[in-house]
Amino acid sequence: MQCGVPIARMELLDPASIKACNVYNKLSLSEQHTLFFEFHGSEGGIVEQAETVGDITSEMGGSHFAFAKEMEKRNELWKARHSAYWAILATQPGLKAFITDVCVPISHLTDCILEVNKVIEGHGFMANIVGHVGDGNFHSVLLYDAQDLTEEDRLKKVTSEIGDLARKYEGTCTGEHGVGLGKKLLLKKEVGPETYALMQSIKNTIDPNCIMNPHKVFDPPV
Repeated sequence: MQCGVPIARMELLDPASIKACNVYNKLSLSEQHTLFFEFHGSEGGIVEQAETVGDITSEMGGSHFAFAKEMEKRNELWKARHSAYWAILATQPGLKAFITDVCVPISHLTDCILEVNKVIEGHGFMANIVGHVGDGNFHSVLLYDAQDLTEEDRLKKVTSEIGDLARKYEGTCTGEHGVGLGKKLLLKKEVGPETYALMQSIKNTIDPNCIMNPHKVFDPPV
């Protein structure tokens, strides 16, 4: 992006997700951190963009850069990303998926993802990370046993630690999924108590009866 290439889409799958997609879709992708790019424009422009990204990939130590213009071949390349959720679920039949997301500056993306992997594995989950990484947004897909009541606490701890890592890397606790019910404390830590109180006072003024998304983002007024 710093070279001015107008990338239309840039997605990431980590090694565990690639492995799951290989099994699920009968693919043979290298089980490494993998980026998927999409380019828009004229036929000549697209070729030029792909060649530039291919050169950068090689310069930065990347490998296996593949480019396709034909729809069938493009769909084959994107198959792993499009089916990642179902492929990850299939690795542990019977478990449910809990997905949390954060967003960090792309200059910190690699370091943050590697630390998030350690956090996830430290809590006994398999690390599966996918992301819309052109803007630094990525998702952790955590498989858990919905019948085990202790799993909720484990998921909360992981979510909290991942959110703290995002702040460490100058990011935000959510880039796409929202604060909702589960990230209220993370939001408060992120913006600070004064800003959080101001935001809450605005919400209470507009919605004193707490009928708009009740209990989400802010606790209702006492």
